[in-house]
Amino acid sequence: MNYEKLATQRYELASAPELWQFDLLTPQELCQFSKDRGVPAINTETVTDLWRVGLLRSDLIMARSKLEMPSIELVSEENGLFTYCDKRQVEHRAQGYGGIIARRESDSDCLELLFHPFRLYVLYHINRVFRSKSSSTQYLLNPEGLINLANHDIAFLNRWTSGKEFAERFEHWNRTAEFAIVLEPTMYETVFHAIRWRFPDTQDALGAKLQERHEKVRRFLSEVSARKINEIRSELCRDAELLDQNA
Repeated sequence: MNYEKLATQRYELASAPELWQFDLLTPQELCQFSKDRGVPAINTETVTDLWRVGLLRSDLIMARSKLEMPSIELVSEENGLFTYCDKRQVEHRAQGYGGIIARRESDSDCLELLFHPFRLYVLYHINRVFRSKSSSTQYLLNPEGLINLANHDIAFLNRWTSGKEFAERFEHWNRTAEFAIVLEPTMYETVFHAIRWRFPDTQDALGAKLQERHEKVRRFLSEVSARKINEIRSELCRDAELLDQNA
């Protein structure tokens, strides 16, 4: 998939966020949304930190002052409110990601980060790959074994996060979520048999915008192979089944 064209679709939606049918979520709301769906190993600060270190992209950034951040692209400025699209890519760090949250200074205090609910997919993988693999009864069996398991996990994560495949994997998970996110406005009515509009739009006005959006999505999808679409769909279905076996 051509990421530049996917990024263009994301930028266009950031320019017209009223098209999204799902409400965008603050870090606190995304945290609760995730916990409600079986991804519990995060808190509000962690969501913000994951964005700050580049493992989780946002779908809209609002700021009261102009930002100078690489790959954070200005969408609009109105009445002193700046809107940005997050086009960063996951960074390959040869020294690995261990302790990166503690080392990075906060640069998000003056920002309002907004995430589409589909970013749950990235948080699901973060919870999956970083959680401890130790048995719940390990302490009862052999307390010292916990230390050995922890050292083993740290050594493995040091190797994995320092390799290019780590950045590629997180980039893939973010892009998979983004592929679904850019399709959401035009597919929501098909799934839920309704559309949502917000003031000052009317149902007819939003319907006209969605028709125009539908044509852009059609052109975008025409350049993505059926094989690639099926690969993404299969991956999402497999991960959904692992997270929740309720068909």
